[in-house]
Amino acid sequence: MERSVLRDSTGKLNFAQLVDCIKDPKIGFKVEDRTWRARAYRQCFVASQAVAWFIINCEAVETEAEAVEIGQMLVDKGVFCHVVDRLKPFSNGYLFFRFNSVHAPQVPIVEDLLKNNDALDALVNRFGGNLEGKTGEHIVSLKTYKNCFAGSEAVDCVLLIAAELISEGKLRREEGVAVLQCMMDMFLFVQLSKSEMHTFSDNAEKFYQFSDPRIYRVASLRRRLGLKRVGQINAKLGYRVKHPIILIPGVISSALDVWYSEEKPEWTQQRIWLSMSKIGLKFRNGGDREEILSFSGFSTTESEELSRRDAVRDWVKHITPREDGWSDPPGIKVRAHPGFEGIDYMADNFLKKASFIFGKLISNLIDVGYEPKSMVAAPYDWRLPPCKLQERDKFFTWMKLQSELLVRVNGEKVVLISHSMGCRTVSYFLEWVKANVQNAEQWLDNHIHAWMALGAPLLGAPVTMRSMMIGDTLGLDLFLHSHEGVQLARHLGSLPWLFPLKEELLPDQIVHVRAPTGECNVLPTLDAMKIYAPRTDRFWNDYYEGDPLFIKQKSINPLASNAPDADLPPVLRVPPIKNTWLVYGTNIQTEASYFFRPATVKTADSVILELDTSAGGPGSEYDPVWNPTGLK
Repeated sequence: MERSVLRDSTGKLNFAQLVDCIKDPKIGFKVEDRTWRARAYRQCFVASQAVAWFIINCEAVETEAEAVEIGQMLVDKGVFCHVVDRLKPFSNGYLFFRFNSVHAPQVPIVEDLLKNNDALDALVNRFGGNLEGKTGEHIVSLKTYKNCFAGSEAVDCVLLIAAELISEGKLRREEGVAVLQCMMDMFLFVQLSKSEMHTFSDNAEKFYQFSDPRIYRVASLRRRLGLKRVGQINAKLGYRVKHPIILIPGVISSALDVWYSEEKPEWTQQRIWLSMSKIGLKFRNGGDREEILSFSGFSTTESEELSRRDAVRDWVKHITPREDGWSDPPGIKVRAHPGFEGIDYMADNFLKKASFIFGKLISNLIDVGYEPKSMVAAPYDWRLPPCKLQERDKFFTWMKLQSELLVRVNGEKVVLISHSMGCRTVSYFLEWVKANVQNAEQWLDNHIHAWMALGAPLLGAPVTMRSMMIGDTLGLDLFLHSHEGVQLARHLGSLPWLFPLKEELLPDQIVHVRAPTGECNVLPTLDAMKIYAPRTDRFWNDYYEGDPLFIKQKSINPLASNAPDADLPPVLRVPPIKNTWLVYGTNIQTEASYFFRPATVKTADSVILELDTSAGGPGSEYDPVWNPTGLK
């Protein structure tokens, strides 16, 4: 195959021809059944082999980066995806990817069925109706699931229906499996086993469960209309703007700008969180791409490394509050970046696409008609404790006024959409309204329709205890030293805002410290804070424990109150609004507890502990003395 064959008359990459070539069994990707760590993955190819194929066969693709870019384009267009994580980006490595069924090589009879939307929809409707009455109860991985069906039962059902719908003849079982894989790719049903979550198997011991039919409807329309975003599909379905929206981001998810700097005046009115160039990352624009020149330990000369370290120190000095945990350093003023640009993407350079926060949600909302008069971004300075956020920036007053304006302009009540610490921010706002607005209950009824909480840390986030105990580089491990992470974390007055509460309701005690004799000592979170992080303990006492909108409770007799949560602190009470929607991800590993030991190397800011990696991990043996619960 000549390399030029993949270019059209204008010299651009011929997408349709490229897809045909890569799925051609003779000249395309090597697609076969593969295994990894004793798990089988049907009909997939290796990403690194695909990268080599692009370089060999695609004209003007000379480098690994260009080949990876082609692969990511094909992932974005839905041609193929990772065998386990459909959202995983394409990269050059020993990773398994699989063609999505709509693009996968098929025998003609199956290709015709997949291209015929009406026939496929008729098959799906009959399939669901026939199996609905045959689903039963099955045990998978020691869990009982109701309304399930076996893979072999599904194949039998599809073959029976297809014999009536397809005039060319009966489907073979392998063709029935291909059709069912297509249905699974469109989320008509899901597999209950985690080992091959996106692979359909003609097996009497593999069980599946129907998903929400609305999910399949969206996927079906995406295939029919060739649309990529859910918002575009919903717009085609006739969905339009009803309730105005306020978007409230989480911790580190609001961009921060330098408003004033005596030391670095050239930074004024520029983004500092997150600006990679200000942390010492050097890059240049190479046409449509930006090329990294040097960072972290990859600086080419000693002078470059010293220059980079100076840049990091300047950045840390600007981003870190004073000793009180919220005031600006002398000669420096940093504030939240206003508007949608403050919450859409974390980075503002070549890392932008990979650092989305609310960016994709905003794009989908725009698709159905949202605009500035009906959707407002609420970035805030996530370094501050909530009481100082109101005192310095009047943030909750601004939230109230924005809600009133949106209701007046749109004639509908507001939906608050928050993520992570933004959920605690909304909770504090609702309590602030109750304490500061006349006829607060009526105001809430008139202005707030609902609160959608995404990944809400209702009981707090254990990860904040790790940040407190040993510091946190906020994901910037390549740029910040550990002592800089400690300095930053222990100067954030907002850190206790996410501290775990009601620790007895969590999977395990959070803080375990190895004693010199080797046994495990469990410390309540507040005790650990007093011992190992006295500055953070001061923040807790000054800004949280006595705050009547967060922890401190009014003199109330719970026996005399009709509210079931009257004895709880305000942050844990049921929101004083009619509609609260909680949305969480599933099957995502989440930090739950930590094991510490005396630090082998002492660092700044009184850090005397480090994570104890000998406590055990997935697949390792657990010491019942040191790690009594065996929690991974």
